Amino acid sequence: MQCPKLNKQEYVEKPLYKKDVYGLSSKTIFKFMTTDPNHRSIDKDHHPYDVDDFERNRALLLCYPEFRARLHETSIISHQWKNLVENWDNIEKLYNQDYQKYGDGNFYKKECCQYIRSLLKLK
Repeated sequence: MQCPKLNKQEYVEKPLYKKDVYGLSSKTIFKFMTTDPNHRSIDKDHHPYDVDDFERNRALLLCYPEFRARLHETSIISHQWKNLVENWDNIEKLYNQDYQKYGDGNFYKKECCQYIRSLLKLK
């Protein structure tokens, strides 16, 4: 699959390096979408491992809705990315449910985190 290379200059004004979107998996999404059309420098192990990672990815995708529309393309990075991307809507649904049920910062080991770990086959 050949992905279009986007012009990084388009994103200078957007907050990639603010703490709420800064993380290895967020940087992987950004790098995948904006550079290296052959994806040789993408680290396949930099995927969301838990709710904190997912939150940063979610924030990034809110800043870059065009990335959300192309998120399925990241499934070529690794088996883990493929599992996560194919279940992204379910992760988001569980994230929202946990947030409403347990509040901000109090749902780290709840359903959403367990679901993410199950997709990655982590205990």
